[in-house]
Amino acid sequence: MEALVASCPTNLRWQNDLAWTHLRLGDLALAQGNSDTASQEYLRGQATFTKLTSSHPANAEWHRDISVSLNKLGDLAVAQGDLDGARSFFSQSKSIRERLTSSDPANARCQRDLSVSLNKLGHLAVVLGDLTGARSFFSQSKSIRERLASSDPANAKCQRDLSVSLGKLGNLAVAQGDLAGALRFYSESMAIRERLASSDPANAAWQRDFSVSLNKLGDLAVAQGYLARAMQFFSESKVIRERLASSDPANAEWQRDLFLSCYLIAAKVHQPQHQWREALALMEQSLDISERLAATDPTNVMWQKDVRVSRQLVEQLRQQVG
Repeated sequence: MEALVASCPTNLRWQNDLAWTHLRLGDLALAQGNSDTASQEYLRGQATFTKLTSSHPANAEWHRDISVSLNKLGDLAVAQGDLDGARSFFSQSKSIRERLTSSDPANARCQRDLSVSLNKLGHLAVVLGDLTGARSFFSQSKSIRERLASSDPANAKCQRDLSVSLGKLGNLAVAQGDLAGALRFYSESMAIRERLASSDPANAAWQRDFSVSLNKLGDLAVAQGYLARAMQFFSESKVIRERLASSDPANAEWQRDLFLSCYLIAAKVHQPQHQWREALALMEQSLDISERLAATDPTNVMWQKDVRVSRQLVEQLRQQVG
């Protein structure tokens, strides 16, 4: 591709294709664990897009492409622990997207792009311990997504985006000890996800989203001391996850989701109430799932840890049952 571009440097389409090739090669290198190569490819892609915008500054698409490159570099910097570098990349991307949004306020894609940049900066602020800053970024993102969702109520993607933003603010409220605020955000997020799940029962992603919201509310109920309410949320989530897991036994993510549902009910509802037999039955189910998953991939650290935790809790519960 580079030779092709060199043979005709005025061909803008080829230059655009070359830039995207660099980004895709960066993604591939990252998936293979080669972060240095990924960084080099992302930088080459960014440089090519920057060159294109220098000669054609009115081309909004290429400015957007630069912002995409910057976000990829920011994500990579976060993974490498370079948080200052990540903030620089994300901030540059946000600035570009703010300009694009200002120049075309009716462009929904530009608005959503800006909300994504705000969320990236919000996540980074959480990592840096700046919860106030994170709340500001997440709130700005939510405001954009509320406008997009209200302007197009039939757009399921916009509705789901809003549910994600509400969930982020709920998580942040929990971290700040604002359980009432968390309840409000989680409830609003769950209501959206319940509508989406009801509108398309065959959509597995929306069913899973709904189960995640139910678990969030279950965890919150536990924190507030309402175990009966937590049981309702956790149980409803578990029913969804049982359906998903049985519909595709080879789907490891859904199997682990079911493992977690069993664990949550056993460890957070039954065990605190000394309901040992009920807890044991669920933990034995969790153990069975975790062992099957771990056997398929002995290198998966998370799954191996699941087995250790499950075995330890099963042994404790068996001692309690006698």
